[in-house]
Parts: sequence; C-alpha cells; structure tokens
Amino acid sequence: MKLIKPLIGLGAAFAFTVGSLSAAGAAQEAEPSVIRLATNMDQVDTLNPFTAVFNEAIVVLDYEYEPLAGIGPSGDYEGILADEFDVEGTTWTYHIRDAAKWSDGEPVVADDVVWTYEAIMNDKALQVANGESVGNIKQVTAEDEKTVVFETNSPTPLHPGILPIVPKHIWEDIENPAEYQNTEDVVGSGPFIIDDFNQGTSITLKANEHYWKGKPGVDGLDLIGFKNTDASVLALRNGEIDMLGGLSSAQFESLKSVSGLTTYQVTSKHFWDLQINPGWTTVSGEPFGTQHKVLEDQAFRQAVAQAIDSETLVDRVLNGLGSTGPTIIPPGAPGGFFTKLEGKARPQGTDEAIKSLEAAGYTTDAQGNRLDKDGNPITLRLMFNGTNTQNNATAEFIVSWMKDLGITIESNSSNWDVMSPLITKGDYDMYINGWGVGQDPDYQLSINVCSTLPDTPGADNASQAGVCDPEYDKLFQAQHTELDRDTRAGLIEDSLQRIYDWGTTNILYYDDSLGAYNSDRLDNLVEVMGSPYNRFSVAQATIKGADSGSGDVGAADSPWLIWTIAGVVAVLIIIALIVMASRRKKTADDRQ
Repeated sequence: MKLIKPLIGLGAAFAFTVGSLSAAGAAQEAEPSVIRLATNMDQVDTLNPFTAVFNEAIVVLDYEYEPLAGIGPSGDYEGILADEFDVEGTTWTYHIRDAAKWSDGEPVVADDVVWTYEAIMNDKALQVANGESVGNIKQVTAEDEKTVVFETNSPTPLHPGILPIVPKHIWEDIENPAEYQNTEDVVGSGPFIIDDFNQGTSITLKANEHYWKGKPGVDGLDLIGFKNTDASVLALRNGEIDMLGGLSSAQFESLKSVSGLTTYQVTSKHFWDLQINPGWTTVSGEPFGTQHKVLEDQAFRQAVAQAIDSETLVDRVLNGLGSTGPTIIPPGAPGGFFTKLEGKARPQGTDEAIKSLEAAGYTTDAQGNRLDKDGNPITLRLMFNGTNTQNNATAEFIVSWMKDLGITIESNSSNWDVMSPLITKGDYDMYINGWGVGQDPDYQLSINVCSTLPDTPGADNASQAGVCDPEYDKLFQAQHTELDRDTRAGLIEDSLQRIYDWGTTNILYYDDSLGAYNSDRLDNLVEVMGSPYNRFSVAQATIKGADSGSGDVGAADSPWLIWTIAGVVAVLIIIALIVMASRRKKTADDRQ
C-alpha cells in the first residue's frame, strides 16, 4: 500500500504531461497561419487607392480592392468582381457577382462602382493614381443593383472596368478622400484586409471571411519592412519570411542552392531608367524646379543618355539576368508591344555622346571639363535609392561615364522618403528610377500627357517626366481608342519614340523578375505569367502541414506522438516500481 502514493504521483505526472501536450497542441492549433512577406516601407507612399503610385503600396492595395475585370490567373483579361461583361460599340456592361461582398458583409453593388468612378472623374485630387484611365469615359450608370454600364466617348480596346472599386457606404462619409490615409477600419473586397499598420515598420493583413472566392488558405499576411534587400534575403534564408521578389542577380544566384527554397526567373516586366529633369512646369505652364540650366536643352539630355552602356549594365550589374532596349515598355510586358525602335534609336557609347555634345555646342576647357554655353564647368546632381544594391552599382557606372564626358557628378545615395518630395518639387538634376509595367501600355503612356502636370508648383501629380508635348497627347489619345491591334501597335511605337526623344526617361536596363520562396513551407501556389508571387497565388496558398486557417500541426494533431510519450512514461513507472520495491526490501534487511 505504501507504493500507492508514488504511483499516484507518477500517474499525475503522466496525466500532466499528456494534458500539457494536448493543451500545447490546442494552443498551437489555434495560432493563426500567416504568410510572411518582405516589403520596403519606404515604397509605401500611401494606402489610399486613389493616390498611391509606389509599387509596394499598390501591392497591398491589390490584396484589398478588386476591379470589375483585369488580368486573371490565366494571364488574360477576365471577370474579377464581375462574372459577366460585354461590349457593343461604346457601351460596356458588367454584371457584379452575387457572391461579391465587402469585408464588413455588405454586398458589392453597382452604386459602389458608380461612386468610385465619378469620384475620380470629378475630382483631380483623386486622379493621381488612375486619372487618365477615365479620360474616355462619358458616364457610368447603375442599371440595377448588380449591373453597371459604362458609356465611352469613343470605342476603345481597353476595359473601362479595370480600376479598384471602393465601398460607397464607407468613402462617401470621408470629408477629404484625397488626404485619407486608409490604414484603420479598412473595408475592402479582396482576399485580405489591413488589420494593423505600423508606419515604416510593418503591415498586417487579415483574411477576408466574406471574400467571394471563399476564405483564403491562410489567416493573414505579415508584411515585414526591411531597409534593404540583403536583410530580407537573410531573413528568407533563416526562415523568417516565406517569399521574396525583386532580388538582385547576385542574391538570386546565392539562393539557388539553399535547401528548402525554390527560385524563379521571369522575363522582365520592369525597367530602370535615368530620369533627367527638363525643367518642370505646372499644367498652365508656370516653371519651377532647381535643375541645372543645361538640362533644359533636349540635345544635351539626349547626349547624356547616349553615354549609357546598357549592355555593360546587364552584364556587370545584372550578371546577364536582364535585357536592353530604349523604351518604357519592357520585353515581358503583356500585349507584345515591346520595341527596339530599330533604325530610330541613337547610337550608344561615350564616344558617340561626346560627338553629340560637341555638335550641340558644349565644348571642354584645357582641363577636359565640359562647359555650359556660358563657359562654366558643368556639375550635375545624381540621387538614387542606396538601399538597392543594383542602384549603387549602376550609379558608379553613371559617374564614370559622365567623367568621360567631362561632366562632374555629385552622387547622393538616399532613400525614397527623402527623394519623393524633392522630385515633386523638381529639386533634382537626375535620379535612378524604376517602374513595373501593368497589364496594358496605356497606363504607362498616360502618365506622360500634359494633364498629369501639377496645378501649382510642387503639388502632388502623376507626371512621370514633367513634360508637356501636345503632339504626344494626340498619339496617346489615338492609341487609347484604336481597336485594330496592329494599328494601335504602330501608334504606341510612335508614342514611345517621342518619350525616347525627350531625353528625360532614359532606359538603363530591363531586369528580369527574380525571386525565391520557401517551398518547404508554402503549398498550392499558382503561377501567373511565369511568376508564383502574385495576389492570386498568395490568396490560395496554404502552409504545409497545417489545416487551412490554422497554425502548424502540434502535438494535439499527432496522436502517435502522445502515445509514444505515454509509452515512455509507462516504462518509467515500471522502472520506478522496481527501484522502490528494491529499496523497500533493502530497508527491511537493514532493520534485521
């Protein structure tokens, strides 16, 4: 009988052990499943869908707000919020899915679409992101609760229903929607909605339980801010994030052999350019900015651009993982509108640039300094985002090429928080810039028309280059409404030629889309146009070994583990019994 108490203690320990394991498993089961992504918080200019233009902000907004139609998982145009659409002449009709709801449970209705489009059409402050996309729209009307009709001024090959829709019942009560930060109490229609926003640090999104395609495969997304891609690459290696795009060629190569990671490479839909300040004006023609006066000369800008050796940049900066070309439409952009401007592009190289400078009247002094028309040595300012390793390497080449031309460069490694307001004010000479091109060339072309210039000096605007060229505007409008694909391609090429000739947006290279993801952890990814890193993929992805909407499998989900431990504990009990029996016998012998 004296063994009962120790046995009870061991039994309690066993019960406690198994109970603790079950509780731990249950706790782990309740822990939300989250995909962890890296982001550059400097590139989150705003989370207002009417005014956001930076890529990282647009990525977040794509998870929250859906359009009626757009590029789908197939890589072609298809309905998103709309399940049906058709066009007859200048009339586009979209039917909104019956299952489409806002994240607060309210249905998505035609009035939401009408309110969104009329807000953009009637308020220039809300046209920063997508103003030119509504330029051909005459009116938008709700035919019934689920049917919306667009009337365009002229026939167009472009879906008018490609803009993100916002909920009228939320936004109509916002006093100044252009200034609204949109970081709290967000209501959207996409697979994920902002749950927590920490300026400069992180963004947390939660799964939209009312999403029309069903709840996403995970409970949420953690967008973790990193100051540079080297830090995010290390985080991917260490299992702290799950997916990473925008890799440099060196980073990409370094991850190829890492166990548990899968890398991917997609033909470029992105370009990097040397942006040169031509002297900004307002939409009414009022000049502003602090650019060097020589940059107002188109011949000078063109000559500087000739010094860019893109082949060297692709070889030395991208390690061959990219391509070259003269225009703002990359080779991997949808639609097949990439062009080399064969027979129209100027010859490249510093020798050719020097010839062009001399022909334009820019000579050198005895020390080899390039002189402006007043006989003063030319010094230009170059700024770039120094958190990007490729930008740093590219800047070194630019400084070297300008030195060969006799031009001194004041190089400034900066970041987008500092650069953005300077660009808006025209307070720069040159900067290294990058753009990702969307589903049609129209948007990239649209940000170069005269109407995108600011109303007042230094005001927010959508203009890419600060140029107003009425002849370009005519070409843009013509391609915007041309239905014949081949004719439109010719108009687009003519438009690209004019931008090229401005000498303001000078292509450095097209970098292939390079990335990697944790294939040991992520499952059910889907490729869109060759890339597994897209909103459709993230929305349906699951965590391996976890139930949808739950954390990793814990002890409670592993009966074999519990019974294995139970067996070990039972063996320990038997051993304890033998030891205690032996000890009891020894004690009795000692008493004798």
